[in-house]
Amino acid sequence: HDYFSSPHRPRVGGLVFTALALRADTKSRRAENLIRITENHRDLWTRFDAVPTLRRVLDPHPDLDAQPITHEEARFVQFMILHLHTTFHLARSGLYQQPKSIKDDVRSLLTFPVPRNVWGALKAFQDQEFVEFVESALRTETQSGDSPHSKGD
Repeated sequence: HDYFSSPHRPRVGGLVFTALALRADTKSRRAENLIRITENHRDLWTRFDAVPTLRRVLDPHPDLDAQPITHEEARFVQFMILHLHTTFHLARSGLYQQPKSIKDDVRSLLTFPVPRNVWGALKAFQDQEFVEFVESALRTETQSGDSPHSKGD
């Protein structure tokens, strides 16, 4: 009985091919995700630049009592949080590599009053793992005592 013609011999070649194909597929998906994330990021900030009424989203000292957050501002911040949520979960699944400075970016954005208030209203609707990630980024700011927007103001 010949080993090579035996139906019981391991099919190593097929397993290796499958493993290589899966690895190539994963790399392809990561590249596609990076392109989509970059496009979405660009679209968000293009909208910000095109709509002057959104400037207050990044105002370090808006008077929210005199002029409450508008629907347009809240929607823009909601899209930013949704974008972050997507990248967070893609990274958790291994289909995207988040920048090492992601927590600094989250903290920098959410220390502005408008995004911070919108986050406060939206976090109850987010999954716990994502909320913990965002809140841990914000706690880092409190521990250091530095706000990225207070210097030079």
